[in-house]
Amino acid sequence: MVQGVGYQTPKMAMLTSVSSPRDMYSGLPTTLLRNVPYNAVQFGTFSMLSQIMPSSLAGAAAGVCTALVTTPVDVVNTRSQL
Repeated sequence: MVQGVGYQTPKMAMLTSVSSPRDMYSGLPTTLLRNVPYNAVQFGTFSMLSQIMPSSLAGAAAGVCTALVTTPVDVVNTRSQL
């Protein structure tokens, strides 16, 4: 998905790309900005829709709603981690 310099081992990749322990958590704020609304929309929509339709359809509809709401934040998250 992402093209770049190849590394022989995961350890070599980490040693060359992480200069301090703080670097390992640089993507945490954007990940939380995506995951918190994702879970809220997913479970809230599923709970509401499961009262009026079968759970399999409610799950599919909740997934669609969740994807529509959180995709822009997910794009920002992915780009910040690269």
